[in-house]
Amino acid sequence: MGAAITRNTKKFIDDLILYYYDRKKRFDSQKKIFEEEKHEFNVSMERYFDAVCDENSEYSVSVKGLLKDTKIKRIVVKRVSPTKLVFDIDKLKACLDISVRKRLIRKKYEVKNWYGLLTYLKSAGVEWKEFLKYVKVTEDVDVDVLQNMLSLGEVDEKLITDCTSVKHMTPYYRLSEK
Repeated sequence: MGAAITRNTKKFIDDLILYYYDRKKRFDSQKKIFEEEKHEFNVSMERYFDAVCDENSEYSVSVKGLLKDTKIKRIVVKRVSPTKLVFDIDKLKACLDISVRKRLIRKKYEVKNWYGLLTYLKSAGVEWKEFLKYVKVTEDVDVDVLQNMLSLGEVDEKLITDCTSVKHMTPYYRLSEK
């Protein structure tokens, strides 16, 4: 009986693996095709969308009666143009008081060589500058704190604007059903 279960179990696992492998290959193939079609869609939309879209960067396509088994009346396409605020941390540091800087600018310390750090700490007599050689420091602005400081008048908006740039990201198209 144990041998029969083992043989049946092995057959089941073999079939399961082959089934999963087949499904994964088909999925990967479809995903590749979809990504290529998505790229072509975006290229064409970038080229022609402005000719048909409204002032909100939207365009609506009526599909009533064109799609089977659906209650969708139209598909709305909206071009989304994301942006990202980029803060010049060094410029901000130069024009803000130290008390404001400490609240506004977040520092993130990342150890980039643990073995070196541990060896160094074991030898004691730790000096801060030496310690920082083993640590990667990144700084960014806490946007929530910035909003609060601006609303309370603790920071001059013009000063912040002078230390900020807007980075335009790649636009994309969002489809929704109505």
